[in-house]
Amino acid sequence: MITQIAHLCFKTDQLERMTAFYRDALGATVKFRYLRKYGQPIGCYIAFGGTTFLEVFDHTDAHRRSQS
Repeated sequence: MITQIAHLCFKTDQLERMTAFYRDALGATVKFRYLRKYGQPIGCYIAFGGTTFLEVFDHTDAHRRSQS
């Protein structure tokens, strides 16, 4: 039986919108952000309590990759 989810990773083309949803609507905490060399966000690590975390990464070109 599954008793807890420890860690999931999502890729999205709407990083800020998805981050805001988990933070604002669900009350999760953004623990830290992954940034590109020039400070542009490429992902974040979101905590839900205990050892349950969600990583969300920018993947705006995912549709192009899936077609190749």
